[in-house]
Amino acid sequence: MPTIPPRAIDKIPPENGDENAFADHEKRDHRDGVFHTQPHHLDKVSLGENRHKTPQLSFGAPLLSDGALAAKIAVCDGVLLAFYRVTTNHQDDWIHRVLAGLSADASQLWRGVKISADGHLDAQAFTANLRQRAPSAHRQLTNTALLAFMDHLVERSQDVLNDDKLDAVLVEVAGYRLRLGR
Repeated sequence: MPTIPPRAIDKIPPENGDENAFADHEKRDHRDGVFHTQPHHLDKVSLGENRHKTPQLSFGAPLLSDGALAAKIAVCDGVLLAFYRVTTNHQDDWIHRVLAGLSADASQLWRGVKISADGHLDAQAFTANLRQRAPSAHRQLTNTALLAFMDHLVERSQDVLNDDKLDAVLVEVAGYRLRLGR
């Protein structure tokens, strides 16, 4: 019977103990189900500096910080301002009617919120309405209310603005959902 010549790969010596990389490191005891491993194969968990501190659990949504709330309102304010700039007749008040057309859940946060003469939202009134709700719900309520307003604004503008103005403003506000974040 002919002998098979050794392959070139078999002649290369293993480096840094690679020969044990796929070896069975489990050492079974004489009883079934009991095994031991070498200490260098065990996972290590770093407890860090605060290893004596009790971990804190949170059962609610992450709270909405004041900075994050201001950023979300600024996104909505920018979208509103873009539409407000292209509207020639502010006495038509179609933007104010958008607020009236919101769902009941979203409209609670818009109660008493005014739009200034230069097209900015009254962020203080919106924030005051939000603070009356549970803090763990602030993020979800804010996103729902602001998205409902901006979506309704885009939807209603298709009936109010001519095609050139609508195209210009839609290009300007594109991506508002992403900018609003979660």
